[in-house]
Amino acid sequence: MKIDKIKKLPSGKYKIMLDNNSSIVTYDDVLIKNRLLFDKSIDSKKYEVINTDTNYYNIYNKIIKMISNRMRSVKQITDYLISTELSKVEQDEILSKLKDIGLLDDVRFAKAYVSDRLYLSNNGPDKIKSELLDLGISMDIVLNELSKIDSNILYDKLKRIISNKVKNNHKHSNYMLKQKLLISLVNNGFSRDMIIDVFESYVDNSSDIINSEFSKLYNKLSRKFEGNDLYRKIKEKLFQKGFDSASINGVIEKNKNF
Repeated sequence: MKIDKIKKLPSGKYKIMLDNNSSIVTYDDVLIKNRLLFDKSIDSKKYEVINTDTNYYNIYNKIIKMISNRMRSVKQITDYLISTELSKVEQDEILSKLKDIGLLDDVRFAKAYVSDRLYLSNNGPDKIKSELLDLGISMDIVLNELSKIDSNILYDKLKRIISNKVKNNHKHSNYMLKQKLLISLVNNGFSRDMIIDVFESYVDNSSDIINSEFSKLYNKLSRKFEGNDLYRKIKEKLFQKGFDSASINGVIEKNKNF
């Protein structure tokens, strides 16, 4: 086979048109590597090499595009390369190239990841740590980046989350609300002590919630019970909902007298 024409495409690739009416779309690196601008003759072996080299650069350029859209860890790119048909030597070569030109750097990745998760999610340090380790970032890098987090940022983040939950709480006792928040926020990677500290500063100590719950229970249970039995049942239900004895006795006495 001989090359009739080489045409540059709008995509930046090159189209090699052969005298047998077939064509190959490839890259300038492949043209240069295989001296196709000078040697117009292509035998079956060279044709196979061109296709192999083209596939290599297809994968390489796809990775460049992946990284340009969003930073990736070395492990993420390694996992992707393993899924391709490239040899181990070719995979290592691509990883080395990407590291040399600064497109693969776990320190930079970890720094950017911590910043994104702090400001764009409800995740705390422990969950961010777990996520980074899953992404293949070394423990030393993870701990170093997490140590740079300003505790004021974490407090402000917790204040925003907890104040919103407290503000929109129309059902749970302070105790139950605290337990729910502890479970949720500890799972999201925040420290228990910090959660409690912030919660105590935002908790609503008004009697509106217990009064509301008393009314609901009274309307429901008064269909089956009356007198002391009714108030005993209400007391049991309020206690199960996490209200303290003093608050329960207070609301019952208030409504009994009324």
